[in-house]
Amino acid sequence: MTVGPSPRVEYREKGGVWRESHPKPAHLSVGRMAARMFGNHQRNTQLYTVALAERLVAAPSDHSRDELMRLVSEAHRVPAQLQFRLVFVMREGEELISEAIYKSELFAAEDFL
Repeated sequence: MTVGPSPRVEYREKGGVWRESHPKPAHLSVGRMAARMFGNHQRNTQLYTVALAERLVAAPSDHSRDELMRLVSEAHRVPAQLQFRLVFVMREGEELISEAIYKSELFAAEDFL
Protein backbone atom coordinates (compact mmCIF):
# COMPACT_ATOMS: atom_id res chain seq x y z
CA MET A 1 0.00 0.00 0.00
CA THR A 2 1.30 3.42 -0.95
CA VAL A 3 0.45 6.46 1.12
CA GLY A 4 0.03 9.53 -1.04
CA PRO A 5 -0.15 13.18 -0.12
CA SER A 6 -3.35 14.55 1.36
CA PRO A 7 -4.85 17.57 -0.34
CA ARG A 8 -4.55 20.92 1.38
CA VAL A 9 -7.55 23.20 1.22
CA GLU A 10 -6.76 26.82 0.45
CA TYR A 11 -9.19 29.71 0.08
CA ARG A 12 -9.22 33.29 -1.09
CA GLU A 13 -11.56 36.20 -1.36
CA LYS A 14 -12.37 37.17 -4.94
CA GLY A 15 -9.07 38.04 -6.62
CA GLY A 16 -7.12 37.79 -3.34
CA VAL A 17 -4.15 35.75 -2.16
CA TRP A 18 -4.56 32.02 -1.50
CA ARG A 19 -4.36 31.08 2.21
CA GLU A 20 -4.52 27.77 4.01
CA SER A 21 -7.94 26.97 5.38
CA HIS A 22 -8.01 25.32 8.81
CA PRO A 23 -4.25 25.62 9.52
CA LYS A 24 -2.66 23.73 12.39
CA PRO A 25 -1.56 25.94 15.30
CA ALA A 26 2.13 26.87 15.30
CA HIS A 27 2.40 26.45 19.08
CA LEU A 28 0.34 24.83 21.83
CA SER A 29 0.73 25.43 25.53
CA VAL A 30 0.82 22.46 27.91
CA GLY A 31 -2.62 23.40 29.22
CA ARG A 32 -4.04 23.54 25.71
CA MET A 33 -2.52 20.14 24.88
CA ALA A 34 -4.11 18.65 27.99
CA ALA A 35 -7.50 20.15 27.11
CA ARG A 36 -7.26 18.69 23.59
CA MET A 37 -7.14 15.16 25.05
CA PHE A 38 -10.78 15.56 26.09
CA GLY A 39 -12.12 17.26 23.01
CA ASN A 40 -10.64 18.76 19.91
CA HIS A 41 -13.32 20.19 17.65
CA GLN A 42 -10.77 22.03 15.49
CA ARG A 43 -8.79 18.86 14.74
CA ASN A 44 -11.99 16.95 13.98
CA THR A 45 -12.95 19.70 11.53
CA GLN A 46 -9.48 19.52 9.93
CA LEU A 47 -9.79 15.76 9.48
CA TYR A 48 -13.32 16.09 8.06
CA THR A 49 -12.07 18.77 5.65
CA VAL A 50 -9.28 16.50 4.40
CA ALA A 51 -11.71 13.57 4.02
CA LEU A 52 -14.08 15.76 1.97
CA ALA A 53 -11.21 17.01 -0.19
CA GLU A 54 -10.00 13.45 -0.85
CA ARG A 55 -13.55 12.42 -1.71
CA LEU A 56 -13.98 15.40 -4.05
CA VAL A 57 -10.83 14.38 -5.94
CA ALA A 58 -11.68 10.67 -6.12
CA ALA A 59 -15.39 10.98 -6.89
CA PRO A 60 -16.61 14.57 -7.34
CA SER A 61 -20.01 15.26 -5.81
CA ASP A 62 -22.14 18.29 -5.02
CA HIS A 63 -22.28 17.20 -1.37
CA SER A 64 -18.49 17.23 -0.91
CA ARG A 65 -18.14 20.56 -2.75
CA ASP A 66 -20.98 22.18 -0.78
CA GLU A 67 -19.64 20.91 2.56
CA LEU A 68 -16.19 22.34 1.77
CA MET A 69 -17.82 25.65 0.84
CA ARG A 70 -19.69 25.62 4.16
CA LEU A 71 -16.58 24.79 6.21
CA VAL A 72 -14.49 27.49 4.51
CA SER A 73 -17.29 30.03 4.99
CA GLU A 74 -17.72 29.15 8.68
CA ALA A 75 -13.99 29.22 9.39
CA HIS A 76 -13.35 32.63 7.87
CA ARG A 77 -16.69 34.44 8.24
CA VAL A 78 -16.06 37.15 5.69
CA PRO A 79 -19.02 38.69 3.84
CA ALA A 80 -17.45 38.23 0.45
CA GLN A 81 -17.25 35.97 -2.52
CA LEU A 82 -14.88 33.11 -1.76
CA GLN A 83 -13.18 30.40 -3.73
CA PHE A 84 -11.33 27.30 -2.56
CA ARG A 85 -8.84 25.01 -4.20
CA LEU A 86 -7.28 21.67 -3.39
CA VAL A 87 -3.50 21.53 -3.53
CA PHE A 88 -1.25 18.48 -3.32
CA VAL A 89 2.26 19.09 -1.99
CA MET A 90 4.83 16.44 -2.90
CA ARG A 91 8.54 16.09 -2.34
CA GLU A 92 10.77 15.46 -5.33
CA GLY A 93 14.28 15.06 -3.98
CA GLU A 94 14.96 18.17 -1.92
CA GLU A 95 12.25 20.21 -3.61
CA LEU A 96 8.60 20.63 -2.59
CA ILE A 97 6.25 20.67 -5.55
CA SER A 98 2.66 21.88 -5.19
CA GLU A 99 -0.07 21.21 -7.70
CA ALA A 100 -3.59 22.64 -7.60
CA ILE A 101 -5.89 19.82 -8.69
CA TYR A 102 -9.29 21.40 -8.11
CA LYS A 103 -10.56 24.97 -8.01
CA SER A 104 -14.12 25.85 -7.06
CA GLU A 105 -16.18 28.54 -8.66
CA LEU A 106 -16.70 31.74 -6.71
CA PHE A 107 -19.43 31.45 -4.09
CA ALA A 108 -21.12 33.82 -1.67
CA ALA A 109 -19.96 32.97 1.84
CA GLU A 110 -23.22 34.16 3.39
CA ASP A 111 -25.10 31.45 1.46
CA PHE A 112 -23.34 28.84 3.61
CA LEU A 113 -23.55 30.50 7.03
